[in-house]
Amino acid sequence: MNNLEFGSENVEKKGHPGVVVAHLGFRVSALFIYMFGGIFSMSFVTSFVFILLCLAIDFWTVKNVTGRFLVGLRWRNNIEPTTGQSSWVYESRSEEGFKRKPVKPNEFRAFWGALILCPLMWALLGLSALFTLKFPSFIVCLSGFGFNGANLYGYIRCKIGGFDAVKNYANNLIGKQMLSRFMSSAPAAPAQSA
Repeated sequence: MNNLEFGSENVEKKGHPGVVVAHLGFRVSALFIYMFGGIFSMSFVTSFVFILLCLAIDFWTVKNVTGRFLVGLRWRNNIEPTTGQSSWVYESRSEEGFKRKPVKPNEFRAFWGALILCPLMWALLGLSALFTLKFPSFIVCLSGFGFNGANLYGYIRCKIGGFDAVKNYANNLIGKQMLSRFMSSAPAAPAQSA
């Protein structure tokens, strides 16, 4: 995980209401069109196209704008121009950047709430479509889950420091638990008489 110097903009008293609207707007629009598109006499193809457009715009906006402004996180894929080798970069604003521009609690809750709830909604809608044998709707739900889930995964990696940090934390936790169990279940040494 790399620390960035982004976020050095002036601290605004009002926060970023436009960024919050952008963060919520496109993903809620995609869900709204999926659930209520038939009421407005849209054909399935028209609904599918509008849902995919909303999801694609939402993916780009969340990945490149809202994460940076609302919570100080950003992720991206770098491709080395000479070798063509790809590497994933998960970034967090430096401690100094957070001091200059603290994360506002309402923006934090809006960001993470929408980031977590929308993939769950797409998963539930997808299961419903699968069990009712509506396979075209299931494909739409898979697309929604894929777009929203990719952003969720990227920001979780930014927040916790990448896969190695999670692996090290899990190994330390498991190691401590195994050691404490071993020590508590070890038989007591017999008392020696002199």
